[in-house]
Amino acid sequence: MQQTIVIHPSHPSYGTIKFSMATKLSDVIALALEDLKLAEGNRQYKIDMGDFHNPFEFDEAYDAKEDKDVKCVVCFAGSVMAFTLGAQPTDEKTPGDYDDVTRRKLEAIDEIRTGDVVSALQTFAGYKPDSYEHNVTNADRKAAEWIDANSGVCSAMPDYEDDADDFKDKMEVLIALMRYKGL
Repeated sequence: MQQTIVIHPSHPSYGTIKFSMATKLSDVIALALEDLKLAEGNRQYKIDMGDFHNPFEFDEAYDAKEDKDVKCVVCFAGSVMAFTLGAQPTDEKTPGDYDDVTRRKLEAIDEIRTGDVVSALQTFAGYKPDSYEHNVTNADRKAAEWIDANSGVCSAMPDYEDDADDFKDKMEVLIALMRYKGL
């Protein structure tokens, strides 16, 4: 008889376990989008797609007045480091600070923010043992190529800094397309 283990959302390891158990790229991206929204709503965090997870020191001479409560700058993947993986605002983190599977998931999140589904899928899957060949099935590769070529979402993925709402809307569409294609 197979047992099901249920972890309550209030458990300190809930986010880490949820992230580590995500086996589809679409689930990882959906979690990242949830965490990005949490970062947007938290005055300790500032979104900058050029920084993974970096402590922030306010400087009156250079920084905007509304940034005085900011403690950490995060990107799409950095928001996962903060809210799912539990990095503290004072921690400097990159994907390389995590185990191989988590690193690949974080790097795939970073790649998907530009709309590159194929590269994100390849990073997410990793490499076959003793090979430089990506561990992606032909069906998954074709599905990712179809999304890249036919959806219009990938080529029109806005930069977060230019239009955060449009970025999140397009990411929702991309997640739906990926789920439709089984990714």
